[in-house]
Amino acid sequence: YLMITAEIFKLDNKKTFKEVFENNFNSLCAFGYRYVKDKSAVEDFTQEVFLSLWDKRQDFDHINAVKAYLYTSVRNKCLK
Repeated sequence: YLMITAEIFKLDNKKTFKEVFENNFNSLCAFGYRYVKDKSAVEDFTQEVFLSLWDKRQDFDHINAVKAYLYTSVRNKCLK
């Protein structure tokens, strides 16, 4: 697991993004499952959040903000 900084994350670097995805996807799905008891739906919501994150990656000044964004976005999608 590489030490990912906001500067590295902002780069158009698919390898870094993939690492963020792989390190967070399962825990985000488990988190979302608390709200929606449909594994397939939660996985879809989580993938949508990652697509949105890719588009917004330039907006983050701290890597912790990325994690907060992921969890908040998954929760919001599940509650809709």
